[in-house]
Amino acid sequence: MKTALDGVVVLDASQLIAGPLAALYLADLGADVIKIEPPEGDKGRILGPVPVDEGRTTTFIAVNRNKRSVVLDLKTPDGQASLQTLLRRADVVITSARSDSAKRLGLSPDAMRKVNQNIITCAITGFGDTGPLSKEPALDYAVQARSGIMAISGHEEQPIRLAVTVIDISSAQVATQGILAALFHRERTGKGQHIDVALYDAALALQVTPFSAYLRTGKQPPRTGNATLLGAPADLFATRDGFIVVNAYFPGQWISLCTILQRTDLLEDPRFKDNDARLRHRKELFAILSETFANRTTDKWTRILSAGDIVASPICTYADVEQSEQTAVNEMIVEWSDPHAGPMRGLGYPLKMSHTPPQQRRSAPKLGEHTDEVLREFGAAQKSLHQEVR
Repeated sequence: MKTALDGVVVLDASQLIAGPLAALYLADLGADVIKIEPPEGDKGRILGPVPVDEGRTTTFIAVNRNKRSVVLDLKTPDGQASLQTLLRRADVVITSARSDSAKRLGLSPDAMRKVNQNIITCAITGFGDTGPLSKEPALDYAVQARSGIMAISGHEEQPIRLAVTVIDISSAQVATQGILAALFHRERTGKGQHIDVALYDAALALQVTPFSAYLRTGKQPPRTGNATLLGAPADLFATRDGFIVVNAYFPGQWISLCTILQRTDLLEDPRFKDNDARLRHRKELFAILSETFANRTTDKWTRILSAGDIVASPICTYADVEQSEQTAVNEMIVEWSDPHAGPMRGLGYPLKMSHTPPQQRRSAPKLGEHTDEVLREFGAAQKSLHQEVR
């Protein structure tokens, strides 16, 4: 079965998470992704607390499967000669270096377009190519702070970082969207283009609802812990044996919740007459509902509320998610055999396609594992070959 991006060649010259993850999405869709690494390797090879073997952690493997690794020293003439050989055949190049570093390494959009005028280039950086912060180093954590996300996350007394690198992931998705649109545009016009993705911009886009409210009112949204400013009740409640998330702020759900809890008196309470009123009196409502939810187990409440068409969920651990039948049905845990580490498991691609589904074809490469193979395949001169770094 052919894949959606069969025949598309992508050079992944990025590091860490955002750029490699964008390249991974393209690889899963069938692109031939060649990971260009310096002699010391992608910094992401040591990222995370769980090593698999020398030069590969679970984090690195998670965002670099389905790729081939080529080591090029782009500070040398041979490295530049090899890069230009690859650029002539490439459709897409993804970078994560700031513009000054990219220029020194021959990875600026202008330099790459001189080699291949129809190439699509995508730079993923912290703050973009221009502006007062464009030269600043950036990681997900810092951008969470700089973009306002941490100011609205956490409880009243302290902001908090989101536990996953959500900005890296969002930036990867934005980059993938841009690359696919650029490929479609080139298919129609024959012209490539440059794509600029800033983690900062992706972080702002994630805040579309609270930031829109701020732009209308000029008021900073407060930190509300596990509650939401969209409606009430929508919060985390303690049960007899754990916790449950309950969302019941639409009119029909609010009526259903009060009926199930045998608290129809709340429907007549002016403090809770509609969503706006409940938001204003969110703390009082939380205190009232908390007394009721504490009387039964999480499982019992989940079944009762779900039967009433109320959005309710237990707090699931990774073990719970792994064992969930829904995870299996959605094929969100995939298995493969790594030639160096043996059987492996990881998360699948969330996108499902009826005719050209994403595929798991190969494990994440060792550093420089495919250098000779790729450069011969692309017709690089023998003097430009670089040995695999074991």
